[in-house]
Amino acid sequence: MDEPKYTPEEIVEIVRAVETFERHFVEIATTLLSVYDCALTCDEAEALAELFRVAGNEEAAKLVIEEHAKTDDEPSDLHYEGV
Repeated sequence: MDEPKYTPEEIVEIVRAVETFERHFVEIATTLLSVYDCALTCDEAEALAELFRVAGNEEAAKLVIEEHAKTDDEPSDLHYEGV
């Protein structure tokens, strides 16, 4: 069996860091995407949304994907909506 990647103490620090990120960057991240038309790659949008999800902010996660999807204009793009 493989050794755990993180110690319990490190996991606590990771959780605190994610919570701090969510608190301080939710407004910046969502504003950049919706107001300033900042484009993310699909992987970047998914990663940012996942950070918000695990921090308990499903609304921000949904907004990140919705705003990102507006820039996916090819049918082969992960979030393409055909609009």
